[in-house]
Parts: sequence; C-alpha cells; structure tokens
Amino acid sequence: MSQHLLYDIKLTVQGKIRRLTDKSLFVDISGSVDGVVYPLHYADMQLKHPERRFKAGGIVRCRILIVEPARSRVVLTLKKSLIDSEMSIPATLDDLKTGTLTPGVVAKILDKGLVVELFGGMKAFVPQSEASAQFTLDLKDIFFVGKSVNVRITELRPEEDKVTASIRQALPAAIAAEKLNVGDIVSGLVSQVHSEQVVVTLMPAQLTSLLHLSTLANHRQKGIDELRKELKIGEKLEGLVVVSKNPTSGLLVVSTKRSNQAPSTGISKSAVSFDSITPGEMVTGKVIKHASNGTQIELPNGLTGRVHPCDATDDLSLIASGDGPLNIGEDVRCLVLKVNPHTRIIDLSTRLSRVDPEEAGEVVDREISSIQDLKEGQQVRGLVKNVQNGLFVALGRSVVARIKIRELFDEVSPSFSSVDKSIC
Repeated sequence: MSQHLLYDIKLTVQGKIRRLTDKSLFVDISGSVDGVVYPLHYADMQLKHPERRFKAGGIVRCRILIVEPARSRVVLTLKKSLIDSEMSIPATLDDLKTGTLTPGVVAKILDKGLVVELFGGMKAFVPQSEASAQFTLDLKDIFFVGKSVNVRITELRPEEDKVTASIRQALPAAIAAEKLNVGDIVSGLVSQVHSEQVVVTLMPAQLTSLLHLSTLANHRQKGIDELRKELKIGEKLEGLVVVSKNPTSGLLVVSTKRSNQAPSTGISKSAVSFDSITPGEMVTGKVIKHASNGTQIELPNGLTGRVHPCDATDDLSLIASGDGPLNIGEDVRCLVLKVNPHTRIIDLSTRLSRVDPEEAGEVVDREISSIQDLKEGQQVRGLVKNVQNGLFVALGRSVVARIKIRELFDEVSPSFSSVDKSIC
C-alpha cells in the first residue's frame, strides 16, 4: 500500500464504525485497510460523552491524517474543519515549503509557544509571538489542546527534522494583505487617530493600515492640528494608495492618491532588463537582505538593487534607533538613482522626498550626493561607518567624513568602540 497513493486518491473517505474504546475509535474503510481515530480528532470541540455520538455500525466521514503501510492502517480525523479545508495537504516533510498554508491541530501548549500536529504525522512549533494577532501572556487563554488552526510555514530545517510555523500569518487578514500590491488603490474607514498617524481599516478586507497625518493634511491643504480635530472615527477615506507592506506583520502603509500616481505594477514598462533601467524611474521591489554596504532589494525580472542607509529615509535617526523603513520581506517603492553598467549595481532611494515628494513633508536629514552639497560651518548628521583613529561617518552613499579624535570631546577623550549605523 503506497502512502502517496492513499493521499492522492483517498483524502476524504467514508467508513463504518466498528467499535469505540477508551483510547480510540476504530473504523472500517474498505478492503484490508483499517482506520483509527484518536480522541483529539473526534470533533472540532471536545466531546464529554463520545459514546453517545459514535455507535457501532454508524457511518462517518473522515479524512486521512497518517498512513501506516506496515500495519495496513490509516489514522483518521473526524474534525469538520480539517475535512472541509481547501488548503494544501503536504504528506511528508519533503512536501513542505516555506510560505505553505496548511491546517493543523494544537497538540501541546508550552510556555513559549505551541506544538501543532500537521497531516502526515509532522509537527510544527509556533512561537508565542506568532500564535495570535493579539499579544497574550498565557496561550491557554485562547488555545486548547485539540483546537484546529491554520498555519503558515515560516522556517524549515530538514536536517534537524524541525518545522517552524505561524498562526498569525495564516489569519484571513494576513492572507488578504498578501494579495495587495504596492501601488494598489484602496479605501477604508478611520478607526483611530493618533498624534502623527491615522489608523485606517481597509474595506472590505478589514486590513489595518497607517496613514501619516501630514500626508492627509497636505492633500486637504489643512493644518495637522485642524485635521486631527476634524477626523471622525468611521469616516471613509477613498483614493488611498498602498506605498509599502510588511507580509510578516501584515501592516500596510498607505498614502493619498495623486493624479500622476504610478501604475499599480510600481515599475515602468521599459524597466524589463538591466540595460533598460534608467535613473529617475520608479520601481517596486522586495527587501531581501541587509548588508554593510546597504539593503538589497529584489526587483522584477531577476534584477537586484541596493539602498544605501543614507538613502533609506529622510530621518536618519530612525535607522540609528533600529526603526528604519526597510524590513526583510517588505515590499517597497524606490526611485532609481544610478545604474552602473560595469558593476551592474542599481542604486535606489526609498526616501519619501524622492518617492513621493508631494507627500514628504519636512526632510530632517537632506540628501548629500557629493562634497559640493556641503559648506564650511554647516551642521549635518550622518551614520557611523567605522571607528579607527577617529570616526568615519557616512553622510551619503558616496560621501564619508572623518572626525579626528581630538575633535570628538572637549576634554580628554574616553575609550570608545565602533557602533555601526549610530547617528552623529
């Protein structure tokens, strides 16, 4: 009896109840194949009196969980949520891939996470931070052993036979956010108004997004304080455009739509190859890696771009504090600054003043492209690049300044060490 054959042709089966014991329910399926159902899989809810529900000779609809060829037996589930699930059903560890959505059952509740039983007898660990969209100190407050859940596979370590997953990233809101692209036009309702941002619930997907008050104020040609007082909870905002999204957290950032808004693809039609990319073009990409020389952005058609830390934001203090705008896996809009045909490096900028100058507002740290942008006596901020006989500070992607040790302190200088990307 082939395990894969059973998974291919007998995902959902009907069987006749043979007998019920204290530890399991035995079901006759067909021919020489026996089926067994363990108490965890009797129903979606815990049954106090399973004997009242399962009588010998009764017909039950099941789904195969595990195939045991050596014993000519299959382990079944009677949970309707699993039987009716239309998600992918991987049979073995080799069938699992990062990003796969699949159903499972909470098998164990730990202090720092959950153990979820998947089809095929596999188990996945869900960290506490990925168990729910809402933070909870005790997972037992929202989960119970036997609860059906959907998970998204986030990490695979086949050599260690370990699978890590997320329930939060498999929630309907997270799945809906995944379908939205940077540049898509959306609308929503004001749900919260804060000092600098508006929380907008996008409709009809019920997704949470952030809109800067300054952006909306500029669009409506009003002061921020005036706008904050006028905005009402439940007020509908239309013509918003998605400017970035983080698939890990599901958080979207939106802006107001302009008449010359870029197309929803986020990349010009001519930008289909390296040779066709030109400075000044708007492109959309995904953040894939942080490196010492900048952040790598995966562009369409296998192209790769780079955002220097000084080109990432109009406020360098965000990078120094670790709250920079570029998170791994996030989709971002970028402006092409430079294309080097020799190194095949595409320099990009995600500064709002570059990507959407009409909505940028105040630029805290202006862009420095060359030494000609500097004047003697001018005060500027930069990011610490290296500490060696003084401080080497990046003021721009091609401008580095050196601060001599004697210029660092008014008194005798204490010892210091390198602090990468600290602002000074």
